[in-house]
Amino acid sequence: MKSGETLGLLDRLAAETGCNYMSDLRSGAVLPRIGKTVCRIAPEEYELSEWLDAVQYICGKRPDTGSASEARAYLIRWTEEK
Repeated sequence: MKSGETLGLLDRLAAETGCNYMSDLRSGAVLPRIGKTVCRIAPEEYELSEWLDAVQYICGKRPDTGSASEARAYLIRWTEEK
């Protein structure tokens, strides 16, 4: 997390999508809200490791990427395809 941030990416996604529990982020019903929320978050707001952790937690797989921008794009595409 970059300095000045108070929530980690997964916590932020849970809060901004209205999930009561972080595990709710894996629910198919919330995926469209995740995608919309991620679109409003700039890749540079979080370190690559946080983006990769979010993708792995939500999608169940870790993309082979070296940039936060690519990890963010992967998460957006994945939520749109489900």
